[in-house]
Amino acid sequence: MELLSFSVILLLASTNTAVGAQGTNQSPTVTEANQNLDNRTELAKAARIINVGDGIYCANGYSLSNMIMIEGTTGILIIDTLESSEWATFVYKEFRKITSKPLMGIVVTHFHSDHFQGNIPLLEDAKNNGWSVNVYAHSSTARLVAENEFTQPIRTLRSARQFGGILSEQENANGSVNIDYKPSSKLVLEPLKVTHTYDERATFTVAGITFDLIHTPGETEDQTTVWIPSKRAVFPGDNIYQAFPNLYTIRGAPYRNVKHWYESLDITRNLGADYM
Repeated sequence: MELLSFSVILLLASTNTAVGAQGTNQSPTVTEANQNLDNRTELAKAARIINVGDGIYCANGYSLSNMIMIEGTTGILIIDTLESSEWATFVYKEFRKITSKPLMGIVVTHFHSDHFQGNIPLLEDAKNNGWSVNVYAHSSTARLVAENEFTQPIRTLRSARQFGGILSEQENANGSVNIDYKPSSKLVLEPLKVTHTYDERATFTVAGITFDLIHTPGETEDQTTVWIPSKRAVFPGDNIYQAFPNLYTIRGAPYRNVKHWYESLDITRNLGADYM
């Protein structure tokens, strides 16, 4: 989920398996597992805006996912808007300290709520400023959002169990996010409104930024990877993060198709990105 060089991501992936004292792969002991969790906590640094370079900024640690701003010649493009209006507004104000160029596009990488629930305040701000904003997503994303709302009550309970919501602060050091992160108290599910969709792959231009949207099912079946050739930058949504792929969520969501996922990772690798 974090913007890192591709070589670092691959290195992390290659060292993910626990290795025992004999140099052979084996299940970690309780002590080793606890140490691994402590080490993972150290990766969750304080919330910050990462200046990747060439007009790319990543807001990391503020929320469950990253919110990314791409600055173009005539405006900005946002990729994912976090899980609440509250956090999206906060991060958007931080981005506005960098540039005042108009918001011209939002890309939603997939239907999980922590990637689009912040759309509303950004679109309202744009409307108040007289800006027209395109919202991009896969052709199935809006439908999946609507279907997801039907099971929201039971999924909320199961997610609390999955992410350690009933554990003490000491028992639950982090949920793979910034250790200072606090869930929003204003979580309200909003419908997703999309203006531009695609099926397998499409090229768009907005704010002077030309980018490809590529269907790369993995974490979800509607997963979109954003590729900006001119910047050699790729944004894979939740298909890649600093943990073993979440192939089956214990909250009871449908399992993720492993074959689709690794094929999508091959597509992403073959783009030859310098930054992720």
